[in-house]
Amino acid sequence: MLDFHTYSQPNPYQSANAAIAAPTGLESEPQLKEEATTALANLAMATAADRSTMAALSTTNEHLVKQLSDVTTQLTLALNKVSTLETSITNMRCIPLRNNPI
Repeated sequence: MLDFHTYSQPNPYQSANAAIAAPTGLESEPQLKEEATTALANLAMATAADRSTMAALSTTNEHLVKQLSDVTTQLTLALNKVSTLETSITNMRCIPLRNNPI
C-alpha cells in the first residue's frame, strides 16, 4: 500500500499541490526519482505543446478576424450600392415617359 503526502508548491505560478508516494519497501528511492524526472519531462513537453497550440490558435484567430473585417467592409459597400440602386429605380418610376401615348 502506498502512503501519500501532499506538499505545497513554492512557485506562485503553480498553485496545484503535488502528491508524492512514500516508498513502502517495494519501490526504491532511485525509481521514484526516475519516475518524478519522467513526469516532469512529460509535463514540460505537454506545456510546450500547449503553448505551441495556443500560438497557432491565436494566429488563426487573427487571420479570421481580418477576413471577417474585409468581408464586412465588402458587404457594407454592396448594401450601400443596393440602396442607391433601389432609390434610382424608385425615382425612375416617378418620372413620366415623354413618348408614352396614354
